[in-house]
Amino acid sequence: MSSYQTLTSQYSLMNGVRQSTNPYITIAEPRSLFSPEARKGQLFMLFEPHQDSDHRSDVCQMVARTIRKAFYEDHSFSITSSLRAAIRAANKALYQSNASVASHRRISIGLTCAVIKGRDLFMAQVPPAQAYVLTNGNIRPMPTPPAWNAAHLSVTPFVHANAMGNSLFIEQELYRCVLRPGDTMLLCSSAVSPALSRTDVVQLLAADDPDTVLDRLASLSAERHVSTLYALAVQLQPPVRRSIPHEQTDTIASNRLSEQQSRTGIVRNWFTRQTQNMDAAVATERRRVALPSDQSPNDDSETGYQDPLTTVPEAPAFLPDPSPRTRPIDLGRPLDQREIEPDQTMPWPLAHDDLTELPPSTFLGEQNYIEDHRPAQPAIDLSDMAELADYESPFQPRHQHRPMVDMTLQERLLLPFQGLSFQMKRWRNQRRRRRVATKTGSPGPSSYGRSQGLSYRRQGPPFPWLALVALVALVGLSILYGFEVSRRSNLERTEDQLKYAEQRMAEVYVETDPEGSMANLQQTEQLLNELRASPLITETNIAYWSRYEKLQREYERALAALQHQTFFDNAVVLSKHPEAGRTFSGIIAPPLTANITYTQALEAIRYVYALDTSGEPSRLYRIPRDGGPPEQYLQQNDAVEPTVVGFIRAQSWRTDNIVVVDQGENGFGYYFRADDRWNHTRLGGSELWLTSPYLDLETYEGNLYVWGAEPGEVLRYGSGHYGDLPLLWINPNAIEGRDLTPSIDMAVDGNIYLLQPDGRVLVLRAGSFLREIIPGDIVPPIQAVTRFFITGTPEQGWVFLLDSYNQRVIQMDKMTGEIIQQLVCAPIKHSNWIS
Repeated sequence: MSSYQTLTSQYSLMNGVRQSTNPYITIAEPRSLFSPEARKGQLFMLFEPHQDSDHRSDVCQMVARTIRKAFYEDHSFSITSSLRAAIRAANKALYQSNASVASHRRISIGLTCAVIKGRDLFMAQVPPAQAYVLTNGNIRPMPTPPAWNAAHLSVTPFVHANAMGNSLFIEQELYRCVLRPGDTMLLCSSAVSPALSRTDVVQLLAADDPDTVLDRLASLSAERHVSTLYALAVQLQPPVRRSIPHEQTDTIASNRLSEQQSRTGIVRNWFTRQTQNMDAAVATERRRVALPSDQSPNDDSETGYQDPLTTVPEAPAFLPDPSPRTRPIDLGRPLDQREIEPDQTMPWPLAHDDLTELPPSTFLGEQNYIEDHRPAQPAIDLSDMAELADYESPFQPRHQHRPMVDMTLQERLLLPFQGLSFQMKRWRNQRRRRRVATKTGSPGPSSYGRSQGLSYRRQGPPFPWLALVALVALVGLSILYGFEVSRRSNLERTEDQLKYAEQRMAEVYVETDPEGSMANLQQTEQLLNELRASPLITETNIAYWSRYEKLQREYERALAALQHQTFFDNAVVLSKHPEAGRTFSGIIAPPLTANITYTQALEAIRYVYALDTSGEPSRLYRIPRDGGPPEQYLQQNDAVEPTVVGFIRAQSWRTDNIVVVDQGENGFGYYFRADDRWNHTRLGGSELWLTSPYLDLETYEGNLYVWGAEPGEVLRYGSGHYGDLPLLWINPNAIEGRDLTPSIDMAVDGNIYLLQPDGRVLVLRAGSFLREIIPGDIVPPIQAVTRFFITGTPEQGWVFLLDSYNQRVIQMDKMTGEIIQQLVCAPIKHSNWIS
């Protein structure tokens, strides 16, 4: 058990009524020096149930018992591991309890669990929970309250969905520190954390004892109107040494002496009883094995026991015919002499009488019964010498079999070819012998030579190498023939497709009906798509490539004549989104102007700016105009003095740099670049803006125009006065009763242009309706547009509409709405912005 002590105090305020104890606070203190609580430390638990139910206190007590039992019964020496295992077991028990009751009776619980072992503090939390620790003069809150950090926007530590009982999977926050005597820990419900500032917590935990801490907390809760609060204060203190008055020293010493004498007497009596029992057992055993008492002066007169260490044993009795003694095993000469000098003591052959002199180990299977020292005789050669003489050397084999490890690299490479040469030579010798035998009429030797082995054994035929080579050649020829047939089939199919496509194009030029021409063009388009996927249509195949290019040019000219359709040149991928599954929602290409000399402005126009609002966090990227990976320029939750960037909603180009607008808790903010860093201004009146899916930001002559913040209204901020209240630019009495709410995009060039979903463009000037641009007839017709872009002056120029449904860009006249062309680029898919 640790020599350090802990002082604890509880405080409970339930619905304005103070209580001495609380069912949501549990303390596990050691019952004895050898209890599990003394070995693994003291356990303090504070629960925070979320649902108002009559049985929530019983559920908390069940969870407390489960944690206490699992923690102290865990065999791990790691307190952190035991805490995690105990919390998982309690969460499982609570989850199973919730699954067996109705939904309105289910309970979810937040938990703060602390263990103090010696001076070490281990803490585990399941949100929502709150704890404060004062150690080394520093305050550590777990978790950090949002009121302590202005840039803290996340409420994850206080979300009830992460509490115990909602899921079988739980993740707790862990914390560990070393306490000093006098350090204080405060566990409390999370409802009080918004009411306590850092200064309040420092003053609370600086108190001398836990009771004072909770008294100050009660005063603060009364001042801050907190009706429900429960807390546990724990303070670590060194061991207390109590002083004894001098006049009581003699009395205490005499009492201790008498107590020690009584304890010594008890121990002495116990040892005496044990010694007597052991003496009795030894005496009984001595009587059982005792020798006669007259053989030794050391005999025991009562038991006849003799001491074997001091008594001479009896002499053995005389036997007239004793048994022969076993002859010892002869191990021969030492091993070192056997290796140096060979054994010549046993010549061959051995007479029968010599066997009697052999050592007994000879007959025990340790060596041969009789070693054979006869000189080695040459083996009998049973091979067919007449046949081997045709292809073998008379002195040694021509092809010796050597291990692969002994061969050089050159020998290993030549080994297959040497074997093949040997087999070919053997095959020629066999044919030659067969022809000689046929001419002479004698049977001659066998039609194939014998392999290694005994001559009288039956030999099998040699391996059919010739048949194997023929089979491999046949399979190879079959594969080549199949490739040739497939190649000719592809050539014929490609030739037929080219001829049919040329016929369709010829019919387009002679057809007088536009619908018939369009049908032929559609068939030609299908054929061109099939030809584009053919492996034969490549730039290296000049004959087919030239015909395909000619068909493509004729198709584009015919399509441009019938549908005002023009194709982009070969598209180049400028950049790709760095994260899979996310897309760019907007793009800004700064205009290249020659009258800019400011260094930072020259640096800014070298990039294209892309906005990603497809998820959180939203980001602003910049991409080099020549292409390259996107570079993160501004991100949600970035710190920009004196605030934190919220969700980025829109972007625009203002004179010489990029500007963005974000949406935070207190309204919308305006961010701009100055001195190579981001600056922030809160837009005046933005706290009253509506959250709209279409929020467009445009700048013109330094003024800022916002569409989507107010229904059917354009907000105008004067140049340099973005913090002031905006001007409502549209005059409701001068728009001739038109509904501007469905507008999805805005552009400014002196006039204000509002894009409708069906492709119509409303033109406003000085807050009044001026005219409407209606697109001309086009095939296929416009179904839905998403963005638009204007060029030129208010009196002349072009309007470019982005039709994401048909993947095209429609160019029309700004004054009349006449369709000039529709631009298509086949490889580009899912276009969502135009700039």
